[in-house]
Amino acid sequence: GCRGDEPRGLRGLEGRHMVSAAVLLRVFFRSFFLQASWNPKGMQNLGLAYALYPALRALYEKPEDLAAAVKRHLTSFNTHPYVAAAIVGGIIFHERQIARGLEPPEKVESFKAALMGPLAALGDGFFWLSLKPATGALCAALVPVVGLWAPVLFLVLYNAVHLTLRARLYWLGLSTGDRLVEELAKHELPWLGVRMREVA
Repeated sequence: GCRGDEPRGLRGLEGRHMVSAAVLLRVFFRSFFLQASWNPKGMQNLGLAYALYPALRALYEKPEDLAAAVKRHLTSFNTHPYVAAAIVGGIIFHERQIARGLEPPEKVESFKAALMGPLAALGDGFFWLSLKPATGALCAALVPVVGLWAPVLFLVLYNAVHLTLRARLYWLGLSTGDRLVEELAKHELPWLGVRMREVA
């Protein structure tokens, strides 16, 4: 169950307006296609709506409510594609509250607007400017040892961190909602990014 308005774990996302574990996994995997329908007007909005659709369909039984929910997420959306998982999880958190009548629709819209920019900067700084150069430098240094396996090693190491963090961010969004920023701060990604840049 859940206590108050803060769901804990997958069980907290179930109840009268249920989002099953299978649906949550579908949303997570669909979020990998966030930029597949990138467009100049809405940027990542079509990819976001595509990712969220299974959860929205589970939350809203009435066609008009489902249509309104999808429309909410067809507004302009743009952030770092990896850390977007945190926002996707947070949107489901808020949409469940909206479906239960505990929040107005504006709440999820303000949540997205507030986090798009800061999380884009966080993702760019950590993944593009820190993790990728550090992993590349390490694997380049190991070429005399591993030879042609260096590119494979790069892909394994980089994606081990990328996929783990992506799943973790999605979970944080699902389970914390508006407390997402507070929880992200505990992971000290900017500090880790600085250390990796020094390694690179």
